[in-house]
Amino acid sequence: MSMETLEKVITALDVNPVEVFRIEGIEGIEERSDRRELIDALNSLLVERKLEEIKMVLRLTKDVLGT
Repeated sequence: MSMETLEKVITALDVNPVEVFRIEGIEGIEERSDRRELIDALNSLLVERKLEEIKMVLRLTKDVLGT
């Protein structure tokens, strides 16, 4: 599939490009070493959550990272 075709599909579906590549079955993902893939996996876990759940995860993450 070309990038043009992919862009047309994403536009037609009116979805965020990240949703197209959402990682299903991310068991064991923490074993990976690709930074972008791990960040995408986190996004995949959050994308369909309710706003309050996302806020809670953000608060917990900030506490864990000490920021």
